[in-house]
Amino acid sequence: MAAALLAASTLLILRGHADRLAMLMAVICAIAGIALILFPISTTKAYRIDVTGIGEILLTHTPDEAVADRTNESVVTAEVVQLLGDSTLWSSLMVLRLQSASGKTYRLLLMPDSMDREAYRALSIACRWIASRSSRNDG
Repeated sequence: MAAALLAASTLLILRGHADRLAMLMAVICAIAGIALILFPISTTKAYRIDVTGIGEILLTHTPDEAVADRTNESVVTAEVVQLLGDSTLWSSLMVLRLQSASGKTYRLLLMPDSMDREAYRALSIACRWIASRSSRNDG
């Protein structure tokens, strides 16, 4: 799709139809905007990640209605999860793949601006420590 769009736009520019290219791009942007309004990419979920002193990760999921009403703590669910080996731990991005005992897998995309700076650094260090421990145990 992208290659066809690039080829069509190049052809229109080469033939001197820049005005048609502008109209085509406007139509494509309008269609993309309508699609995003009708079919949102995903809903935001709130998670809390706690790491114990022995390296257990506790993932707490708070449903959307509980996020809006912070006084209702009874709807919060928590479970112990394991950091999977294919998680990505960079200084500017963490892609945490976590698996619960029941087999459910979570994928969390975390960037430094998604939480407090000190909390991001502490979580990054804890995840690196857990990953190094599990790689030593596997090998």
